[in-house]
Amino acid sequence: GATASTPVLSATTATSKTFPSTCYSNTSPGDSTNTYGGFTVSSNIWNPGAATAYRQCTSATLQAPGGVVSAEFDWDFTSTNSDVKTYPNLQFGQQNATSPSTTPLLPVAITAMPPLTATGTITTTCATEAPCYFDSGFDVFFSSTPKPTNLIEGELMIITSYKFGQPLGGWAATNVSIGGLTYNLRQFEMKSGGRSWPYVAYYATSPITQIHLSIKDFVTDAVKRGYIPASYYVDMVEIGTEALSGHGITKITNFNIQ
Repeated sequence: GATASTPVLSATTATSKTFPSTCYSNTSPGDSTNTYGGFTVSSNIWNPGAATAYRQCTSATLQAPGGVVSAEFDWDFTSTNSDVKTYPNLQFGQQNATSPSTTPLLPVAITAMPPLTATGTITTTCATEAPCYFDSGFDVFFSSTPKPTNLIEGELMIITSYKFGQPLGGWAATNVSIGGLTYNLRQFEMKSGGRSWPYVAYYATSPITQIHLSIKDFVTDAVKRGYIPASYYVDMVEIGTEALSGHGITKITNFNIQ
């Protein structure tokens, strides 16, 4: 009888680019953004004045096509307050009106958004010399128009792991199940620079290190709860760490959004 032949698929050769470790500190301030393929790696030290001293290093290997091979954020902030000092991150989408999108998938109307399934690993560990306080995970930004302006109009966070000096309270909802995992929710109007916008954060009840999340599922839930207007557009999905104080290292590997 005839023997069926196995088709040979031609693989697309992926190319990668490594952005070596770049460090900034209170004695050598600065910020960096580097784009390759569908992602931008950003140091994003946006509130250094809240620390008495700091040093942060970022590095990444980005791939086209294929996402992020690896990224590392090494941050160390001396502080007696609980303000967020920085959010080193990987960006997917369009940050504002002056920057092009890293992907044709975004911006997109919430009513037409694809699953935006994020996969990979993320871990944040504190250095041994002192405790550190942080939250790691996703930050999703929204606009009321098809193209973002320079103003945030909506924000949704998915916190994969966190460590704070005090326990969180004031949950808007608890044990919310999304994609087989559970989250506790905080929701309020974020205020900054005389402006405000709707904000919701989903805190994983157990740390997530292996990522397989549909961003659309969280957006859909937030819309159903009335936190984000259904008429809005998704501009940007970021993953990184909000550092409050201490010395920690965040590592992200084999990350992609599709």
